[in-house]
Amino acid sequence: MSNPSKSNNKGKRLIILGFTTIAILFLMYGRYQDPELLTPSAIDSIQRIAYWFYIILVVSFGGIAFGMYRYHKEKVENKGRDLSSIIALTTWNSKSRKIFAATFIGYGVFFSLVSGTLVYQPEVSFSYHYGATIPSGFIAPCCDGQDTCQK
Repeated sequence: MSNPSKSNNKGKRLIILGFTTIAILFLMYGRYQDPELLTPSAIDSIQRIAYWFYIILVVSFGGIAFGMYRYHKEKVENKGRDLSSIIALTTWNSKSRKIFAATFIGYGVFFSLVSGTLVYQPEVSFSYHYGATIPSGFIAPCCDGQDTCQK
């Protein structure tokens, strides 16, 4: 049988490594927010950096999720009496997972519609009014493309 604290440490290490990597990524990303750096010759290299940023970010999220899964599973297997073990035992069964997934998706859709991230207006023809091709998407990182960003 494996040492329980060693297995818990592997899950904790993955979680800490993931969050540390994300913090480092955002510190590095902050260096490239200066508009003076966005010269036409620098666009290609900044775009490559952005691709790597997102790849490493997704891998970090995966590491955090896998670390949380391992930590959660270990808590269930050890059947301890601390608060995190009680929560893990309660949420391990399939009924709890289904309720969590339904709540997660429902809240995500609700928040996306209320905040304006997703827009649902069946009476408006976006292709006619805005010249959009359907299906389409647009990402506006700041201030709707204007130079009126507040700093």
